[in-house]
Formats: sequence, structure tokens, C-alpha cells
Amino acid sequence: MSSKESENKVDANDVEMTFEQAMEKLELLVEQLECGQMTLDESLTTFEEGIKLAQRCRKRLDDAERKIEKLIDENGNTEPFEGDLE
Repeated sequence: MSSKESENKVDANDVEMTFEQAMEKLELLVEQLECGQMTLDESLTTFEEGIKLAQRCRKRLDDAERKIEKLIDENGNTEPFEGDLE
């Protein structure tokens, strides 16, 4: 693994990584991919790490949505959210 590749390597399974840290790393990986200065192998490794981070972020958002729905449901105020987050 090249030094550039090891710089790009992130541990998408890091249990202590916050959502914000994962998003920041994901944004960095996207910038590096868009730059077009990596080899094919480096690009593939970076892309794979990006996919893992995106999945992690999606899971964290889904978990947060379920928690909010549960809290709202416990108070009996409204029905579960079904729309897009944007």
C-alpha cells in the first residue's frame, strides 16, 4: 500500500467516530477522487472506503430517525415521519 493510499484509508467501522467525523472524511475522499490524481488502485480503495462511510452515515441517520419516531410516539404527539429528510 502506498503512503498516499494509507493516508486515504479510514476505518469506517471505528465505533468512536461521530457522524460529523464520518461526513468530514467522506467529503475529503470525494474531493480526492474528483481531483483525478490517484492511480486506479488508489481510486478503487478510496471509493470502497467512501461507500463504507456513506453506509455508516446512512445507518446513523436511520437510527436517529427511529429514535425521534419512538420519542414522539411515546408522547403521543404525531405519526412517524415518512418523507425525505431534505
